[in-house]
Amino acid sequence: MNFLQKTLLTALPCVLFSLAPTAANANNGITEYFGSFNSTVSQNPEGGSRADSLIAKAKNFIGLPYRFGGTSPTSGFDCSGFMQYVYKQTANINLPRTSGSMAQVGERINRSELKPGDMVFFSHGGGRISHVGMYIGEGRFIHSPSTGKSISITNLDSGYWANKFVTARRVLDA
Repeated sequence: MNFLQKTLLTALPCVLFSLAPTAANANNGITEYFGSFNSTVSQNPEGGSRADSLIAKAKNFIGLPYRFGGTSPTSGFDCSGFMQYVYKQTANINLPRTSGSMAQVGERINRSELKPGDMVFFSHGGGRISHVGMYIGEGRFIHSPSTGKSISITNLDSGYWANKFVTARRVLDA
């Protein structure tokens, strides 16, 4: 066995151990996802659109647990914190903190006119906006759903969300 092989075999357990979730986070319901998401995405990967960049950035967080009031990858995200973070980090767009306030920003879009990168808004009841996600195309959106769930991609017409859609907003330039 040569020197390089010995060095790699010695270092491998250290690397694997460092990738495991820490015990400190095991009690608070947040798991560190080393390697599951990447907080750096180029502004326009391979000449793609700003919407492509937003979607790529958002997809990096799939699997990160929902956290009520959360606004960062280290603490977790709630729905509006997730949108606020992704739009700011990727497109330098400052959004308000709540889904209800976000629903007042940008151009109102009919559901039939949705484009990737548009924000989609939902009501859990009573007509009041209570949830936001990002439309990614093909009838799907990415969002941080609720306590006990993780950031995921969902079909607009599936299950719970099918009759909860209220409106959409476009904040990206066409």
